[in-house]
Amino acid sequence: MTWKKKIRKYHPSEAVEEYIDAFSYPGMTNLVYDEIKPDDEKISKQLKGDSSFGNAVRDKKGKALGNVVPSKVGEKFKKNYDENIYGAEQMKASYKRQAQPVDVEVNNKTKGSLKSKKGADKPSSIGKASKILNSLDESKETKAEKLVNEEMNKMKNLISYNRKTQ
Repeated sequence: MTWKKKIRKYHPSEAVEEYIDAFSYPGMTNLVYDEIKPDDEKISKQLKGDSSFGNAVRDKKGKALGNVVPSKVGEKFKKNYDENIYGAEQMKASYKRQAQPVDVEVNNKTKGSLKSKKGADKPSSIGKASKILNSLDESKETKAEKLVNEEMNKMKNLISYNRKTQ
């Protein structure tokens, strides 16, 4: 008598596998860059492997180098870097960032003063920040602060606090 067991198991869809790749292993491929972004060609060589970086998987003929077992891991990391779903999600949950004017590279310095850079990329966000900072006046005391200061002075007088003794 032959009897076959039906095997019941969960078979994840491609969407589940993509979710696992994007969110389960966050790392340096999920960074969000404000201004200075790395060169995509260099990142591709670093993640996929290249002889100029010393991490080549295959030689020019397509044969595996040394005792390396070729795999698609580098391509998965590159895909994760390109899409960066996790980084974008974390950036939305994070604080609101203000872009800062910076030079791209040491050899390729941009010309101009800070005033010429200010607001060149995102005038609305820098303009808002400047307006807020300019509108702040530290010398203004609120009613609550005045009351607290008065109460503190009363307490100092009650315990006969004298600045000369301190």
